[in-house]
Amino acid sequence: MQPEAPFVAVAGSIAVGKSGFVSKLADALGAEALLEEIEANPFFDRFYGDPARWSFHSQMAFAADAMHRQVSSPSDVPVVQDRTVYESLDVFCQILYDEGHLSEADMRIFSRLRNVALSLPRQPTLLVHLHAPTEVIMERITKRQRPAEQEITNSYIDTLNARYVEFVEAWTVTPVIAIDTARADQSMSAEIELVRGTLADG
Repeated sequence: MQPEAPFVAVAGSIAVGKSGFVSKLADALGAEALLEEIEANPFFDRFYGDPARWSFHSQMAFAADAMHRQVSSPSDVPVVQDRTVYESLDVFCQILYDEGHLSEADMRIFSRLRNVALSLPRQPTLLVHLHAPTEVIMERITKRQRPAEQEITNSYIDTLNARYVEFVEAWTVTPVIAIDTARADQSMSAEIELVRGTLADG
């Protein structure tokens, strides 16, 4: 039986550099890039305008998209995925619950969805956690000028970074590589070689 091709999951905060790294890594590995399409979430802008009203809808849309990408390619095709369903559920939903925007009933539904995700036939084989200091992320949010994101605060990014640390520490599905995108050069060549070497050793 042919071994399953690599499935690299790239995780990290808003504006940490995921999409660019996913594209570069996929090119280097000859893999398919499974990019998150923010614009495809019809609730994204509405969520930032009224999180109490639209949190459940927005996170369900992100989770459904991530799950679809997780199973969208055959197991013999190497893939690099920008954000997995597990982040939607374990990072963002948990923050929204802590802030009072998701209810206990909402979280029970997301918990069941997580169990469904874990039962999918194809799972990540490596998790790459991209991280950067809050001030760097805030600069990037300002530069990319997504209107809905301009209300994001330093404290929210602090919370998001902390939640990602907890997420990675609890992650048991695959090995983890941590990359500081604030220190990496634009080519990300050293980081790509680190991923390539880890996949070869695995």
